[in-house]
Amino acid sequence: VFCESSSEIEIIHRNNAANQEIIDSFFLHQETDSKIKFLSAAFGGRLYRSNFELLINGESCDNNIGVLMLGSEDNHIDCHANINHLSGNSKNNFLCRSLMKDNSKGIFNGKILVAKGAEGTDSELNNNNLILSDNAGVQSNPQLEIYSEDVKCAHGSTTGNLDEEAIFYLKSRGINEKDSRKILVEGFIGKLLSKFNSCLVKLIFLF
Repeated sequence: VFCESSSEIEIIHRNNAANQEIIDSFFLHQETDSKIKFLSAAFGGRLYRSNFELLINGESCDNNIGVLMLGSEDNHIDCHANINHLSGNSKNNFLCRSLMKDNSKGIFNGKILVAKGAEGTDSELNNNNLILSDNAGVQSNPQLEIYSEDVKCAHGSTTGNLDEEAIFYLKSRGINEKDSRKILVEGFIGKLLSKFNSCLVKLIFLF
C-alpha cells in the first residue's frame, strides 16, 4: 500500500486460516500528511504468521495500527511488526491484543525504529495478551531502536488471565459466570476495535 501525500486509507483484514499454514505480508509506505488505519484479525490457524512493515517516509503522518490474534485448539499465531520512522513529526499508535485458549500459542515481535534526523516522532507500541486456559501461552518481545533526539516513544507488554475478583463482582450483581467472562473479554478487545469501523465484534464472540 502506497499512501501519497495528504491521502487517507482504512483497511480491515480478516484471516480465518482454520487448519491451514499461511504467511501474510503487509507493506505500507507513507508520504507527507498521509493517514493510515489498519486492522488485522487472525482467527486461528495451524500455523499463521503475519509480517507487517510500515515505512513512514514523509513528515506529519498519522496512523493507527491494530492487530487481534485469536487462538484456540492447537493454533500457532505469529505476528512480526516493524514501524520505521524515516522522517520526523509523525505519530504512530500500534496495538496488538491476543486471546489464547486451549493449547494455542502466540508470538509477538514488534519494533519501532526512529532513524537519525526523525525529530518530533511520537510513536507507541503495545502488546497485551489474555490467556484463557492453563495450556495456552504467548511470547512477547516489543523493542525500541532510536537514533534521534527529541522524540517521544513508548513500548509495553502485558500477559495475564481474566481477573477472578472482577468475575466474582459481576456474579455478585446477578450475572452468571459465562456472561461475566464475556463482558471482561469484550472490555479487553474494546479499546482495540473502537478505533475502527469494524464489524468484527460479533464474529469474535463466535470464537
